[in-house]
Amino acid sequence: MLFADVGLGKSHLLHAIAHAVESQGLEYRYVTGEQFTSGFVRAIRQKKMDEFRGSLENVDLLLMDDFQFLAGKEQTQETFFHLFNHLHNDGRQIVLTSDRPPRDIPSLGKRLQSRLQWGLVVDIQPPDLQTQAAIIRAKADQLGFAAPPEVLSFIAGMPTSNVRELEGHLNSVIAWCQLHQQPCTLTAAKKALERHNGQDIPQHRSDTTAAARMRRYRQRRQKPPVTPPVTAAPEPVLRSP
Repeated sequence: MLFADVGLGKSHLLHAIAHAVESQGLEYRYVTGEQFTSGFVRAIRQKKMDEFRGSLENVDLLLMDDFQFLAGKEQTQETFFHLFNHLHNDGRQIVLTSDRPPRDIPSLGKRLQSRLQWGLVVDIQPPDLQTQAAIIRAKADQLGFAAPPEVLSFIAGMPTSNVRELEGHLNSVIAWCQLHQQPCTLTAAKKALERHNGQDIPQHRSDTTAAARMRRYRQRRQKPPVTPPVTAAPEPVLRSP
């Protein structure tokens, strides 16, 4: 299982794994936790459980994004538990992502929690300043946007909690320069981002600041967030014939 806060690349990693598996001629199935739950409910109502199980059991690799969506859904968890056992016993591979480790997912059955902790559990942490600079540089090249190194370093030093926000800062600078028909300079970047999120932009973020942000991130991870109420269709009640 891969777990991290939003915007740190969990889904990107799953898609990269899928491409690697596909290049080897193997079969995989990618689903989100919400899709799995909805598919299970629909299969029960339409009496197509064999078809539902078959679509997930006959693959070399199962990829599930946002596994935490199964929290509190006992029948869905039970179905996944048996699917997990089937794939594992057949020597197949399973990769899951979540916004927290298995032990912190509320209302997760102990049997299933034990199965998930049985495998490799990886904590994806926020990138450091050097990595953020590399991400911004690659994104600018991908967009064909010529920006001097000092501008890219300034954007990389912006306080942010995930990579999506970082890319949003770059897009803001690009849009500002194009709108005002100004060259991309450090002054232009500061003007574009000076009131981003309603806060003044600091002149520089050092590695020490990055380390402090990492400590705050780890402190937040020690206290699992409360799972918001799910509005998906409720599970049907199974009755014995």
